[in-house]
Amino acid sequence: PERVPEQVPVPVPPPAGVLAAFGIDARAHARLLPGGQGRTFAVDDTVLKPIDGVAEHVWVAEVFASWPGDADVRVPQPLRADDGGWVVAGWGAHRFLPGETVRIASEPGQVREASDAFHGMLAHLPRADFLDARDDPWSFGDRVAWDSVEPVGDSVTVALVDQARTAYGEVFGPAQRLHGATYVV
Repeated sequence: PERVPEQVPVPVPPPAGVLAAFGIDARAHARLLPGGQGRTFAVDDTVLKPIDGVAEHVWVAEVFASWPGDADVRVPQPLRADDGGWVVAGWGAHRFLPGETVRIASEPGQVREASDAFHGMLAHLPRADFLDARDDPWSFGDRVAWDSVEPVGDSVTVALVDQARTAYGEVFGPAQRLHGATYVV
């Protein structure tokens, strides 16, 4: 049988009602941002993305909303909707955070420094309840990183994972949250 190419869904920008709920002019043009999962949009200085896990997004929004401005690492400030919530019709929003992407392969020292600062800011937080219910590629990646699950995928992906494992080695320390909201021992 002939193989049919996989259809890539066209990203759909947030609807006018979502923009309005986050205090954005509903007539504003949302532009697709490069990178990530290809579903994130920007309107002026606001970034909007579909929320796949509401409990996780709310947890992250609450943590980031109380992030001190003088911390050694910056995080994007989440925006509350006009009803006080963090999610509107499956969308979340935060202020654009300018900066440059640090490349893991070429700048491991900077990645380690930023990671250490980020993790230090989260060390006091209790384990989030939503973690046990996560079942997505990111949580699988967390299990590869922290639970000794072997990576799966094409040879290029597995090679990149192996390269990262070799570059960073094992992590020792108390259990705490990480960037992917993982809880590690």
